[in-house]
Amino acid sequence: MRRALLIIDMQEVLVPVVWQGKELADRIAGLARAAREQDVPVVGIQQTGPPGTPFDPTNPGWQLSARLGIQSGDLRVCKSAVDSFFRSGLADLLAARKVDTVVLTGVATDYCVDATARSALSRGFDVDLVSDGHAPAATGRRRRPYARASRGPSQHGVESCNPSRGRIALGHRGQGLLRPGLGLCS
Repeated sequence: MRRALLIIDMQEVLVPVVWQGKELADRIAGLARAAREQDVPVVGIQQTGPPGTPFDPTNPGWQLSARLGIQSGDLRVCKSAVDSFFRSGLADLLAARKVDTVVLTGVATDYCVDATARSALSRGFDVDLVSDGHAPAATGRRRRPYARASRGPSQHGVESCNPSRGRIALGHRGQGLLRPGLGLCS
C-alpha cells in the first residue's frame, strides 16, 4: 500500500474563518511531518478562482497557510472545483507515484473534503479521513460525519474506507498513522 497525504484548501484566507482553523492547521502540520518521516508524499491542494476573488493566485490569502510548514519537496496542485481531482492533474500525479490510498485533511468537510473523498473512491483509491484533520465550512460545534474512530484532537483518529474490501480500518498517530489499519469496525 502506498499512501499520500492530501491537504485540501488550507489557505491563508480560509484558516481564520473555519472551525478552529489555527488548531486544525497545526494538527495537519504534525501529520505532514510524520508523513515526510515515512516517505509519504505530502500534497498541498489550493482552490483557485478568477481575478479579484479571495482565491485569485495573486491574492496573498491564496497561499497555503504558513502554519502547515509546507516544504519545498512537497507537491502542489491547483484546482477550480470542489473535487480536487476534477481537471487538476491530481490523479496523474498520484499514479506516477503509485499511490493507491489517499489520507484526506483540510477544509471544508461538507464541500471539498467530501467531494474529493467521493471522487477518490470512484477512481479506485482507498480513502483515509483523519477525524480531527478536517473541519466544516461553518463555525460552531463540529458534527463529524466521517469520524466514527475519533480518539480526540491529539491522537488523530483515522477512518479508512476500502471499497474493494468493504471494510473500515482504524488507526491513530501513536500506533503508526500512515501504515495499514490496526483493526476493523463495521
